[in-house]
Amino acid sequence: MKVFVVQILFVLSQVVAWASPAADSLRVSLLTCSPGKEIFELYGHTALRVTNLTKESDLTQNNRTNDLVFNFGVFSFNQPYFIARFIKGDTDYTMDAVPFDVFLKSYFRDGRHVEEQILNLNQAESHRLLQALMNLWTQENWSYRYNFFKDNCTTRARDIIEQAMDGHIVYAPSDKNKAISYRSIVHEYTADSPWDEIGQDILLGAEADEPIDGRAQQFVPYHLKKAFSKANIQRTDGTCLPLVQQELQHVSDTAAVPAARHISPTVIAIIWLLITAGIVALRWKKKDTGYLWFYDALPLLLQGCMGVIIAYLFLFSSHPTVNSNWLLIIFNPIPLLYLPVALTKAKKRKKDYYHAIATVILLAFCLFAGIIPQDIPTAIILLAWNLLILSAGHIVICNPLKRINK
Repeated sequence: MKVFVVQILFVLSQVVAWASPAADSLRVSLLTCSPGKEIFELYGHTALRVTNLTKESDLTQNNRTNDLVFNFGVFSFNQPYFIARFIKGDTDYTMDAVPFDVFLKSYFRDGRHVEEQILNLNQAESHRLLQALMNLWTQENWSYRYNFFKDNCTTRARDIIEQAMDGHIVYAPSDKNKAISYRSIVHEYTADSPWDEIGQDILLGAEADEPIDGRAQQFVPYHLKKAFSKANIQRTDGTCLPLVQQELQHVSDTAAVPAARHISPTVIAIIWLLITAGIVALRWKKKDTGYLWFYDALPLLLQGCMGVIIAYLFLFSSHPTVNSNWLLIIFNPIPLLYLPVALTKAKKRKKDYYHAIATVILLAFCLFAGIIPQDIPTAIILLAWNLLILSAGHIVICNPLKRINK
């Protein structure tokens, strides 16, 4: 612990020294890091590099503070109640600074590369930016409330650059002929991770499918990188020049480990649907009115558990777009709460109106899923058909009037 404190004090002293007005050759770069394997790495990462060129030739293993990377994406799983706060949308992120070579090695170890865009900031803008970063870094317990779409490591880097400008950044207009939404951007990065994709699709509501403008699209690192590459600086003195001066590639020698291939949720849903249809058809043919406890209870349990999560996010979470989720129609806590009653009625061969109501709701959802203003995953539609067949099967097989004790 003492060694760590000494290192921090050393870094601070060095940064304060080269961040002084005497350091007249600062260079600012936007760093865009390639995606990783973990779910929180799927979209890549953004950071800011600030280099003091007048001292660059003097860099040694013991003095690397003339070349720092400022990173707004710092969080800790060890924070109190991290999981609960993350689900609710109350996660706080902070900023950290590390030497550039340390930052680079951390990505190279995983076979990830870093793309650098050297910005056309003048010295006044560079110093203003560095001062703003230093004020945040040295502020005790500074943090910000993370928002995946609107306030993250990428948007923070963009905003602090814009605030340091003598003038403003002019971005190229977005393609109005191409409808882009939050969900479509998410799908760009989850195409090779189908389980991560469906997990996020289940949680995101209809607002995630609304078209967004070019600035809103910059919440993803590579979209910001692309926007910067086409942007210009319009200064107050009337001068205009490209925002990006030069682009560099920092490529790892370590080969990235390819993502493991897993059977997709859609395939699982198809297999389950075929099994369900086969079991219902077989029971109907054999006039089997017995209750398959495990198989009949499992869908209600799954439906209810998914419903608890969706309903909680819908009602209480501050995460964006989750409060407009049409999946709440079929995935809500009611099946989970009703499960003990359903099991009791099935055991006593009593008529159960739940399945009649569920059949109507599920049939309506399946028939009109195409016009719901929300992109519903194919696997979810197949799961809804699965639940529909089960509920309809109960009506036809288990609840014929002549077999039921009213």
